[in-house]
Amino acid sequence: MSKLEVDKITPQSGTTLTIGDSGDTIVIDSTSVSGAKLAAPTLVGSASSAGSILFKEDTDNGTNAVTLIGPAATADVTLTLPAATDTVVGRQTTDTLTNKTINASQLVDASIATGKLADDAVTYAKMQDTSTANRVLGAASAGTISEVQIATDMIVDANVTTAKINDNAVTLAKMASGTDGNIISYDASGNPVAVATGNDGQVLTSAGAGAPPVFETPAVGGSLVHIATTTVSSDTGYVNFDNCFTTDYEVYRFHWSNFYNGSVDNQRLVSYFMDTNGNHLGGGQYETVLSYAYANSGANGVGSDRDWSANFVVHTHNNVSRGVASSGFIDISNPRDGSNRVTYNGQSFYHDGTYHKIQNYAGCLANNVEIYGMNFTVTGGSINADSTFSVYGYKKT
Repeated sequence: MSKLEVDKITPQSGTTLTIGDSGDTIVIDSTSVSGAKLAAPTLVGSASSAGSILFKEDTDNGTNAVTLIGPAATADVTLTLPAATDTVVGRQTTDTLTNKTINASQLVDASIATGKLADDAVTYAKMQDTSTANRVLGAASAGTISEVQIATDMIVDANVTTAKINDNAVTLAKMASGTDGNIISYDASGNPVAVATGNDGQVLTSAGAGAPPVFETPAVGGSLVHIATTTVSSDTGYVNFDNCFTTDYEVYRFHWSNFYNGSVDNQRLVSYFMDTNGNHLGGGQYETVLSYAYANSGANGVGSDRDWSANFVVHTHNNVSRGVASSGFIDISNPRDGSNRVTYNGQSFYHDGTYHKIQNYAGCLANNVEIYGMNFTVTGGSINADSTFSVYGYKKT
């Protein structure tokens, strides 16, 4: 083997120094070339392949290496390393990014999957804002929804259950329109149904279990409608029912109970009819016939009498004792007719100081007049406290 020992090899000016031929191996001592003697490496690749630099581990014959491969780019590519001591993080490492910023331009579109998001990580402010009716709902604060825009087409038909509706939340304005006068009821299955509107004068009548009620014309006669009641609070000389007679009813009934003379014995309970101004109708206008039955522990009997051309209706033909309360009623027919005589009939129970008596009586006025009110009074003394007087109207046929 030949050996050449020189201090310096200088190529001829303008030429290139070539050491060895293709396929030859040039061996240089590992300590002969220092870093300062190395020129900047230039790697030449081809248009279709990338150049590379091979970094061997720190031994003469190391087998492990790091290869820095440049891309097969059509333009220069610059890799800038940190200015300070740092670590370049690769894909297969447990190191983390510190003080590094990743912005939107560095993320591939649609590259963040659901699994990469932590639970409760997306706040309301990060949700899309939209002016359309179909709006995503988000919580603005704990337990609340900032904007609620749920369109009708977002709710499945028949999907709002009773439990979702608050008590007293459905107002009349939210109910479906119906027919004037109809009433909501329930059928045998518990489903709501509309009861058809009735006619004037009809009443709502139960059809029994399993059927909704219906409007029907009431049965002829017999039913009383309460108009007014007076309970005497302290002894008084009279009880008036001013203008109680109207054309609403053809027959009226007055009823009294717990009556006795409040101050003296042996006075009778009587009544005057009144005109529209409250004036008493007197002057011998009342024509009354009566029958009665009487009894006590030792005797009993019957009798009859008349009060003709009287100034009032006599409810107790004999005087009433203070010891036993009286009760009774009187029916008055057609008080507002005016074209016929007003007729009346009644019954009373009282004690005359000796006997219990039941009196039945009937009569009419002597002339055709209209009457508007009724007065109850006594022929002496006063009507006692706690006595009660009421007036009712019979429903028309």
